[in-house]
Amino acid sequence: MVTQRSEPELNKREAHIKPRDIKEIAQEVDEQSGRMLWYLWGHRNAKLYELKKISGETSDMKVLIRIRDMINPAARCLLGKPIMVFERSAIDYHTGEHILYSWWLNEEATSH
Repeated sequence: MVTQRSEPELNKREAHIKPRDIKEIAQEVDEQSGRMLWYLWGHRNAKLYELKKISGETSDMKVLIRIRDMINPAARCLLGKPIMVFERSAIDYHTGEHILYSWWLNEEATSH
């Protein structure tokens, strides 16, 4: 008989992405991008408007381009995977909250 676990698994961000990973990627990108990474590290997820505010960008499109062209390429070089991912629907296992349409640290990104 197979039993299902009713308790959530360990937050994979805590298990895989380390502060040194954020630090290394932040050193490879500009200051605004680094602020976005540290914000995600501290808050686990963020809406696009939050990333726009924390980065000081003037439009949502500029934030998206920054993620696509600066942050995730730097993460691919250092971690082998993009570090920021968009999720339409996800559970924050730390709070139990159901979060819609937010950016998250990629749970599959791991340190080498």
